[in-house]
Parts: sequence; C-alpha cells; structure tokens
Amino acid sequence: MEEKKQGKGLVVALVLFILTTLATCGYIVYDKVLTKDNVSKEVNTKKEENKELDINSDLVQNLFNTFKFGNTCSRLNIDDFNNNNLFKLRMAYDNIAEYAKTYVNCSELELKDDNSYCGSHNSETPEAEDALVKGDEKKFLEIIKQGSTETIDSKILEAKVHELFGSDYEYKPESFGMGISIEPSCFKMKYVKEKNLYVYYKCEGGGTCATGEQKLVSATKKGDKLNLTTEYKDPDKDVTTIKYVFKKDKIFGNYVFEKIYEEK
Repeated sequence: MEEKKQGKGLVVALVLFILTTLATCGYIVYDKVLTKDNVSKEVNTKKEENKELDINSDLVQNLFNTFKFGNTCSRLNIDDFNNNNLFKLRMAYDNIAEYAKTYVNCSELELKDDNSYCGSHNSETPEAEDALVKGDEKKFLEIIKQGSTETIDSKILEAKVHELFGSDYEYKPESFGMGISIEPSCFKMKYVKEKNLYVYYKCEGGGTCATGEQKLVSATKKGDKLNLTTEYKDPDKDVTTIKYVFKKDKIFGNYVFEKIYEEK
C-alpha cells in the first residue's frame, strides 16, 4: 500500500516537473520573440522617422515643380498657399492639361457687359482695333463676342483641386485672377454658375512683378508626412528657408499639400 502511494507521488512529481519545464521554456521563447519583435519595430520606426528621400526622384520633383514659387507673384505670399481658396483654384487651373479645356462662342454664354471682355481671340482684329481707336466700346464688345473663349468644366477643376489639396478639401467655385493678382480683377477666369463653367475673360490691363529663385535642398519622409526644404532668394538677394509639408490622402493615397511655412 505504501509502495503504491510512493509510486503515485513520483508520477505527480514527474508531471509537475514536466509542466514547469514546458512553462519555463515557453516563457523564455515568448520573451525572446517579443523582445526581438519590439526591437524590430523600434528600428523600423526610427528608420521611417529619419528617412531621407532622393531629391531627384519623380515623386519629389513633381511635388516641388507643382508648388514652388515662380508662376505668379501671389505665390510669394505664404498665407495664400495655406488659406486662400482663390489661390488653390488658380493652382489647380495651372496644372490642368490643355486637352481638358474647351472653346465656346461668347454669344452662347449670354454674359453681361462688365468691362471684362470674353472672346479675347477676336479682340485684335482690324475691326475691333478700329472700334477701340474710335472709342466705340459697344461696337468693340459686339465684335469680340463673335469670337470664342476658353472654358473649363467646374467638375474638372474641382477634381484637380482635390488631387492637389486633398479629397477632404471643401471646394468652393469662385472667379479668380489670371494676371498679377489672384483676385478677380482684369485678367481672370470667371465662374458662370448657370453653366457650371469657368470662362476665360480678358480686358485691358496687366503689369509685371519680380519673382525670385527657389532651390530644393532636401526631402524627408516621416510616417504619412513628406517634407520639402527649399531655399528662396528674393529679388533683393535675401535668402529664406521655405518648408513644405505634404500628407498622404486618406482616399486616393497620393501626397497632397498640407501647409507651407518660413523657417525663422
């Protein structure tokens, strides 16, 4: 009887020993795997946070060439980049392919006479110039309105705005400038609500302005953010560091503009 009890005790002890050994081994393996995994994640995170990008890559060059200063004087105003809807519309227009634009006869648009001249393609004919010399503005308007003008469907411009500034950007159709200023003044694309079109207008005026040079210095990626560092030399030869921040669009996955700022 005593031998049976001792036998059972040995069995129980052996089972407990085996279970303890397995548990210990399992913990050691788990700890090593977990530690290795955490270290791996930490290394990957550090790599991601400090990743330098090739400034000559297609991605970086496309972003820089699209958003750099130079095409209009208003681009020297950082606040326009960040907050002005008219500026974003103008940026989108500048990046629309020619094949997306159409031409219509001004007489089909039923536009009001507001000192902006639709049909600019017909404004330099001998008849139109003669009317201007004689000061007959009514006849001049009648002549040029027989010509055609450039138009862009509002949906096309809206799609380009979202491509550049994000699918979550609240698109607001407005008339915007085409000359020195983005404000709708002399040269502009006029939004015609009834036809949901942007119509190219032209009137007398214009002007020039001095723009500086901008150089891409570096590009870095951190998570879903991409940063460009540039040096801008204004006409007075002062050099300023301008930084752009882009983010990945939640819907389309491309990089879109988030903000621009001057490094003090």
